[in-house]
Amino acid sequence: MSKHNQDLKFSLSAEEFNLIFDYQLASSVQLKKLQLIKIELFKKRPKFKRVNIILTLGDIDNLLVNISREANKNNNSVKEQYLLPSLFSKLGNKYNESIYS
Repeated sequence: MSKHNQDLKFSLSAEEFNLIFDYQLASSVQLKKLQLIKIELFKKRPKFKRVNIILTLGDIDNLLVNISREANKNNNSVKEQYLLPSLFSKLGNKYNESIYS
């Protein structure tokens, strides 16, 4: 199995998860996958604080590229200036753990 197809499970805060949608950080295929997760979450736990998701290394790689691109823009609010690096760090750590293990 290619490492890029390896599934990784991790936890995101509700704010980090919503940031992916707010800034369209995922590709259209990823957004559809994440939208289904979000719909299920709202059915089961409308006021969720954290979400556990499973993404492939390829998905994480694409998200990291898009987060980097968004973080380099100068028009981010203070909140996003905190959340984007936090999300990048969390995804990057999981990516590095898996790819180099």
